[in-house]
Amino acid sequence: MFIADMQMPEMDGWRLARTLGERGGEVPMLALTAPAVAEDRERCLDAGGDGYLSKPIDKALLRNRCERWIDEAASRQTAGTRKG
Repeated sequence: MFIADMQMPEMDGWRLARTLGERGGEVPMLALTAPAVAEDRERCLDAGGDGYLSKPIDKALLRNRCERWIDEAASRQTAGTRKG
C-alpha cells in the first residue's frame, strides 16, 4: 500500500496515482492532503487512487481504511483480477 501526500515535490500525488494506475493498479494508494476539497477527492480517484483522507488524520480511520484496502487488494490477487 502506498500512502502519499498529494503535494509532494517532484512527483506529486496526482502523478503518482496515474503512474500506479497505468502499471496495473495492483498496490492500493491512499492519498493524504491538507485541503479538504471534494474536487481533490474526485481527482485522486479519477487518477487511479483507491482512497482519500484529509489532514489532520484520525488514526483509527486511517488504520481502518488501510486494513480494508489491503484486504481488497489481497482478494483481487487471489481472484486474479485488478483494480477497476
